[in-house]
Amino acid sequence: MYRSKLPSNLQVLKTLFFNIRVVNLNLRESARLIVREVLVFWEKARIPVRLEKHCIISKVESLYDEWRTLQKHAAKNTASHREQEDLFILKFKKIKDIINPHLTRVLEFVKEHLKILQLRNDYKELLELTMIFLGDKPNNTIFFHTPGAIHHARWMAKAIYCLKAFMFRNLFKLTISEEDGLRDICIFIVRIYIEAWFKAPSAAAAPYQDLLFIRKLY
Repeated sequence: MYRSKLPSNLQVLKTLFFNIRVVNLNLRESARLIVREVLVFWEKARIPVRLEKHCIISKVESLYDEWRTLQKHAAKNTASHREQEDLFILKFKKIKDIINPHLTRVLEFVKEHLKILQLRNDYKELLELTMIFLGDKPNNTIFFHTPGAIHHARWMAKAIYCLKAFMFRNLFKLTISEEDGLRDICIFIVRIYIEAWFKAPSAAAAPYQDLLFIRKLY
């Protein structure tokens, strides 16, 4: 766990494995060490933390125990076991784990454009959906427009409906790979595409914006 990012579930589990397998700590000692490391990040981010840390240690241990249980029954090829594995994997694909380093920047960009430019129609809807996707509320309300046409004249339609489809994914019968693909598209839209799209009208800044776009991709 390093840099300025908030640690993800996957980073926590990887560090736990390292402490147990390489440093030769037991589960409780490793969990305590991880909690101390995580709290440093949380305090820097001004995330409220209880004085009692046992509940956080228990969550780390519970994550490890869940993995151990799945490993013990790995030979089983039942639908129930596969579903449990898929649910466990989804814990490491939470949107905020991926978006966190960019969350503040993107939200500020969206709010500024909604406030200053007074956008309408698809432009406004795309920015509002981005806010909702990131866990915020435009004007303290959540409202979804009735679906419209998808054609080349509506340049933002595909981005709009990808975000909507992901937010209402529980209403569809999506496979794990389909949901993963939809999630990846939405993350690309929010992390990279939104800023590039709304800055595109500035011809003078186009070369610089192109370089920024390429840098974000890599």
